[in-house]
Amino acid sequence: MPFGLCNAPATFERLMETRKFRYLGHVISRQGIQTDPDRTEIVRQWPIPRDVHQLRSFLGLCSYYRRFVPGFSNIARPLHRLTESGRPFSWTVDCKRAMDKLKQALSSPPMLAYIDPGEQFILDTVASNTGIGAVLPQSIDGVERVIAYFIFGNTWSPTPLYLGGYAFDQVLVVAPDKISEKISKWLESFLLL
Repeated sequence: MPFGLCNAPATFERLMETRKFRYLGHVISRQGIQTDPDRTEIVRQWPIPRDVHQLRSFLGLCSYYRRFVPGFSNIARPLHRLTESGRPFSWTVDCKRAMDKLKQALSSPPMLAYIDPGEQFILDTVASNTGIGAVLPQSIDGVERVIAYFIFGNTWSPTPLYLGGYAFDQVLVVAPDKISEKISKWLESFLLL
């Protein structure tokens, strides 16, 4: 392998035999994967950005850990709006609230479990007229462990969610397969089915 370890699987296997180790900003153990506390401490200590460049740096670091924050894109939306071309940089109460929520979420993120193909998957779903969400856990050793989160829609806005030309309340009656389709695509992309 020209750009990696030629014995990568064996190296990874040896590392997994240890209790836990740090790798690319994560702590990996037999129990699962979580964020590296040293990295999340940097997020927690980050000062309020004074310009778009500083905000993009903050968002870049937070985005690296987005899989550990349920609803990341909805939380970060006010911050992403500030990075839009032609928009003046004006720090608002919504921006402060979003930054604080990201800092708090990354200060105590969940440990995500590894997929165990031999165990049954559980799909917990929730829906409202502004979005749908799902959590994919597995029962491992009698404990329900989260593997991934899925959120579709805009939960910061009272705007109804539309799927395939149907309003959300119509989808429940007329086209429940549209919801299943969105969640199925997510599961396929995540589990590589």
